Amino acid sequence: MMKLVPTKGAQGVSPARKKRMERCLLPTHAHYRLLQLSSGSLACLCSAVLWCSGALATPDPSFEPNLKSGDLFSNAFSIQRSVTAPGYQEFVWRNGGTADYRVTKATTHDIEFDMQARYDGRPIARHHISMTPGGDRFCIFNATKVACESDRDASGLLFNQAVWGRPLGGLKSGSHWHESHLPAWEFGGAGGSQDVIVTGYDVTTGAMTLSRAGSAEGFYSENDPGTITLLKDGHQKEFHLRRGHTSWRGVTIIKAGIVLSDEIIVERDDVLVDDANQTVTAHERRIMLENAAPFPTIGVL
Repeated sequence: MMKLVPTKGAQGVSPARKKRMERCLLPTHAHYRLLQLSSGSLACLCSAVLWCSGALATPDPSFEPNLKSGDLFSNAFSIQRSVTAPGYQEFVWRNGGTADYRVTKATTHDIEFDMQARYDGRPIARHHISMTPGGDRFCIFNATKVACESDRDASGLLFNQAVWGRPLGGLKSGSHWHESHLPAWEFGGAGGSQDVIVTGYDVTTGAMTLSRAGSAEGFYSENDPGTITLLKDGHQKEFHLRRGHTSWRGVTIIKAGIVLSDEIIVERDDVLVDDANQTVTAHERRIMLENAAPFPTIGVL
């Protein structure tokens, strides 16, 4: 799923600066990758996992997709970023959209889809893609090549084991695990840690509710700008960002490896530095929401 940064809604950013900051100013979602068609490098996931649910041996079925050709899925999503600094107007950006998926092939190694996605304000993008059942890698097929990369997005259609880990065995309400040395991902820097708790498990439907909480330092894997422009008394001022401590909390419902709903709130303490090397403390907040939606959300796929 390739990325494309959406149209910006922030006030006080000049057109030239908007263009320069196109790849880094705003947080984005997994579906943006499908709009850009540029391959990324594959990252090696190195994660030490401490399982706290007993001696576990086989994958829990809640995390394993069981799909077949012709299966249909849709989701709706939104994302927001805000930055507050004393004496300056709050920076706020919001965007959202929907995506539709039709499974064309499913094996134990990969799942292929015809898909279409639209962020409001941008054209519809249609592609043929494949994803690993673990949701941690995807490929886009086009006329000349297949572009693949690792997926470090906060959420998507499939439960992403690169960000969550891969729980084994029969989990139940109250099961939990701790994941340390996380790779950099959409909302966290490299070397972070996360605790996950199973807060609900419907044995009738197989739907599982997970709560996650974690923290990290430093740069995110993507869409983490090096500069930001704020307004004060009607005047623009550009700052360089020094990233500080990030913390996140979220609640997710999955069923057979499919994300039914996902909410996450991310907070980070930043230091803003101007051209005169004067500093201002700032607080950043990001909110991401994703939910299953009736198929189709856009039109005939």
